[in-house]
Amino acid sequence: MQVPDTNRERPLIVIGVMTKQASPKLKRLLSSLAKLTMPMHHDLCLIIVQNQRDITLAQTVEAANFTFPVMVIAEPVEGVASARNRLLAEADVLGAKLFLGVNDDQAVCEDWVIAFEKAEEILPNCDALVGWVQHEFEGRRSPWMSPPDVGREGLGERRAVLTMDNYALRRSVFSKSAGLGMRFDTQFNGTGKEELEFFRRFERALKLKCGTVPQALSYHLIRDGQATVRAMLANKWRDCIVHYQFLIDIIPTNKSKSEIDAYRIIWGLALLAFGRAVMQLLGAVKGSGGFSHRLKQNLGRALCEFVGFVAFFGVSVQNAIGRK
Repeated sequence: MQVPDTNRERPLIVIGVMTKQASPKLKRLLSSLAKLTMPMHHDLCLIIVQNQRDITLAQTVEAANFTFPVMVIAEPVEGVASARNRLLAEADVLGAKLFLGVNDDQAVCEDWVIAFEKAEEILPNCDALVGWVQHEFEGRRSPWMSPPDVGREGLGERRAVLTMDNYALRRSVFSKSAGLGMRFDTQFNGTGKEELEFFRRFERALKLKCGTVPQALSYHLIRDGQATVRAMLANKWRDCIVHYQFLIDIIPTNKSKSEIDAYRIIWGLALLAFGRAVMQLLGAVKGSGGFSHRLKQNLGRALCEFVGFVAFFGVSVQNAIGRK
């Protein structure tokens, strides 16, 4: 493990990566990080938090052949939120001016750090920054599945959906000694989607701003088994259920916990039944044949969006339960 020089003359940028396994996707990410163009006015350091016991990353890191310091740290509490919090805490201890986060199933462009470094200077009113994510398909892709949009927002504009796939935070946001000390809610360790709650506090409670950096491009690899409408629907369904659980938690109600849990179970079963019906319908339509490639893509996307709509519609059920 290499520790950054504490007597450095330039401010520090920390890249944070969390992982649970030494997978081919992680190797792909580390290979891209090792080829980064170095920042012009900052020193650079990579922190990897391994969030799973009995894995060894030493050989994987050594094979990437980094030219800047790399720290590998074990986080004993399993969960995405705890791993993200450990990354922010370590960056704070090192006195990082800017924290860059990227998921271990991504890869980044060579000018990724430089893009964030420049944006941090020319967008002083943005407390957080998010880059574009380009989806790449490996192997066969279902004709029912259209490529997701890379991004349409310009420099400094807010993205429609804020995620932690590819992002940057200023020290004023994550530092507990020199800022707000924001951390992720560990209640989401088992479900994921901790960024939903994080950005809700970020924007609504703290009135902070997040801007887009199109030049900070990362690449998300979708493997053969994931490039199907069935897999996409399953992911969409899981995400929307987590969103619904989060939203139902934050809406005040005058009902008891047991009553709320009962409504959750009933609504969850209803969503499950609807999901099975959608999958059966999709199978029937696919088997009928005669659809053009573009029509199949549009139908696949429409089904995913409709699933999301139905899951979010559950919030109105909570409204019917009764607010305080």
